[in-house]
Order: sequence, then C-alpha cells, then structure tokens
Amino acid sequence: VLLNSPDARIINVASFGHIWCPSDKYWSTLVTEKAKSTYNKFKHYGTSKMCNMYFTKSLQSKLDLLKQHHITTYSVHPGMVRSNLYQNFSFIELLVYGLTYPIRLLVMKSAYEGCQSTIHCALAKKQVLTPGGYYVDTKLNQGNHNYQQGDNNLWEFTEKLLNHSFQ
Repeated sequence: VLLNSPDARIINVASFGHIWCPSDKYWSTLVTEKAKSTYNKFKHYGTSKMCNMYFTKSLQSKLDLLKQHHITTYSVHPGMVRSNLYQNFSFIELLVYGLTYPIRLLVMKSAYEGCQSTIHCALAKKQVLTPGGYYVDTKLNQGNHNYQQGDNNLWEFTEKLLNHSFQ
C-alpha cells in the first residue's frame, strides 16, 4: 500500500522522555541478563522512545537510498497527555501523582491537544516538513545530545539480534 501511494507517511510516537536514555548506544545493553536484573522504568522508557526516533531516521535513510521519496517518516512527541498511562504506577508513585494533580491539570494536554503534532505530520505539505524529523508541538525539534550524536547502529543491531536482514 505504501509503495503505491503518491504521498505515504509513517509517523512514530516518540517522547521527550527520550532524554532519560543514558547514551546513544544504551539500547544495545537491554538484551543482557544484567539489564533484566537492574530494570529502571525511566531509562527503559527513554530508551524505547529514543529507539523510535532512531528507527524513524534510519527508515527514512533507507527509503531515500531506495529512491522511495514519496514515502516519508516522522517521529512526534504528543506531550504529557491525560491518559491511563499511569495505571501501573507503584503506590508511592500514585501518591505523588495524586498530590500533583492540580499542577498536572495545568501542564498536561488533552487528547485533542496531544494529537496535533501527529495530525500536522500527516496532513502538512511535505515541503514544510523534514523527512525523518522529530516534531514537538508541530515544530521540528533537534532532540537531546544522544539523539543528535548517535550514529544509529540500531538497525544493524536489530537485524543481527533477529538474524534477519530487512531490505
């Protein structure tokens, strides 16, 4: 379907939480036994979002090499959206979450507000978008230092891990 579409777009949800990823290659340590025994939800969440951003950039590079310029990729940060994401918090986290409720009401977005970057990347003219870009509040964002400096071996690491080449 994407190959036959004149204007195909792939939009991945990332997060400003990517700042919790400790380094540009931290993802390569997540498959070790040590990683399983030292689980840190913030580092792992940040790493998963960083990986979404790296994947988006890598996929765009691969599409460009294949001269599939009608397919573009984007990653977006929806913002802190009021949702049930917090339902699996521990008691202490829920306590803090509850105590900060008035503040969160001021800073958290509605679902409508949170989807604006996704809608922007889906509907804006391609001339105003950067393929492979990361968007926050409908604007191109550079991401953190790890994202900017990462040489992104994630694609190759994943192929090796799965023993499969994606061509």
